[in-house]
Amino acid sequence: MHLVLIGLSHKTAPIAVRERVAFTPEDQETALLQLRKHEDVEECMILSTCNRTEVLTVFRDGCTAPDLPVRFLSKQKNIPMEELQEHIYTFINADAVEHLFRVCAGLDSMVVGETQIASQVKDAYSMSCSCRCNGRLLNRLLHCAFAVSKRVRTSTDISKGSLSVSFSACDLIQKRLGDLKERTALLIGVGETGRLVARDLVERGIGRLRITNRTFHRAQELAGELGAAAFPFDHLREQIVQADVLVSATMAETHILTKADFEKIVSGRSNPLVCMDLGVPRDMDPRIGQLPNVLLYNIDDLQSIVEENRRKRHEEIHKGYSIVREERENFVDWFRTHRAAPAIEELQNMLEQLRASEMEPLKTILQSKDYEMVDLATKSLMRKILHHPILHLKEAARQEDPCGQIRLIGDILGIHDD
Repeated sequence: MHLVLIGLSHKTAPIAVRERVAFTPEDQETALLQLRKHEDVEECMILSTCNRTEVLTVFRDGCTAPDLPVRFLSKQKNIPMEELQEHIYTFINADAVEHLFRVCAGLDSMVVGETQIASQVKDAYSMSCSCRCNGRLLNRLLHCAFAVSKRVRTSTDISKGSLSVSFSACDLIQKRLGDLKERTALLIGVGETGRLVARDLVERGIGRLRITNRTFHRAQELAGELGAAAFPFDHLREQIVQADVLVSATMAETHILTKADFEKIVSGRSNPLVCMDLGVPRDMDPRIGQLPNVLLYNIDDLQSIVEENRRKRHEEIHKGYSIVREERENFVDWFRTHRAAPAIEELQNMLEQLRASEMEPLKTILQSKDYEMVDLATKSLMRKILHHPILHLKEAARQEDPCGQIRLIGDILGIHDD
C-alpha cells in the first residue's frame, strides 16, 4: 500500500495555526488539482474543518515520498516547513486507514462522538470525486470509513447525550413532558443560548413557541425566523399561565420572576410547569422550585447532566476503538488481495479468449437455443476452473512480499502480468 495521511488538528496545533492552513472550498479544489498533477500521485483528498486539515494521498507503486504532502501544504499556505513540522502528524498505510476511520466515527473529535465530522468527510470525498482525484483505493477506503462511522454510532452510545447546556435543557424538557407537539413553550431572552434552545425545541416538534424580550423587536425577529409568536415583555405573567415549559436566558442583574409571582400563576394548576433558568445571575427566585407542580432547573443542574453525558461517551470510546481496529484489518486484507487483481484479471481474460475462440465455430453448427446452453455451460465450467487459482493468487497477495509468489503462480498458469 502507498497511502499517506498528513495533517494537524486541535490536538497538535492552536487555532492561530489551524486557521492559517484551513482551505476554503475554492482553494481546496485548486489545491486538489495541483496535487493530483504530481507525477507520483495517483489519488488524493483534502479534509478541512475548523478543527483539522488533513491531506490523504495515494502514491504510485515504488514511490516513497511521505514528505511530499507536507511540502505541498507548506507551499500552498506559505508556511515554512520547519514551522509546519512542529504541528504535523503523519500516518502511513494501515495507520492512515485507522486514523481516517477514527476521524469519521467522531472518535478523534474535540467533542467525542459528534456527528458533523462524518458529513464533512463526505463533502471532502465528494470534492475529490468531482475533481477526478479519486480512484479504486480511495473509493473503497472512504466507503469503508462511512460504514465504520455508522457501525460505531449504532453499536455504541458514543453519540448519545447532549454536551451543551442548551441541548441538555431540551433533552430534560422532553424527558419530563414526553411528546411536545401539544405543548406550549415560553422563551424569555433571545441571546445566543435562548436562540439555541428555541431552534432545538422547534426541531423537536414543539406545538406552540412564544417568545418575549425586553427589546420587543428582537423577539419579533426570532419569532419570524422560527414561525413562532412574539409578545411584549409586560404580558409575561399572563402568558406563563398557558405554558407547559418556561425557559429564561436573560442577562438581568436581579430575579425577573419571584416566588410571589409564581404562587399566583400556578395556584390551582394540575399539570406540571417545567422551568429552565439559564440566566447567570439566575432569572428566577430559586424558591420557585418549592411550589407544587413546578419543576425548576438551573444552569448548574444542566451542567452536571452535560458532565455525566461526557463521562458516558468517554466510557464508550474504547468500544469504538475496537470496531475501528477490526475494520482496519478487514480493509488491509482487502487491499492485500487487491494486489493480485491485475493477475486475476489477466487470467480471466486469457481463459475467456480461449473459451470464446472455441465457441466461435459452434455458432454456425448449433441452433441458437443449443448454442446458448453450451455458452452458459462453458462459462460455468470456466468459473469452477478459476476458483482455486484465484484463491491461491489472493492468498499469495496477503503475504508480506507477494510479488515473487504471484509471479511464480502466474508463470505456472501462463500469465505474465508485471
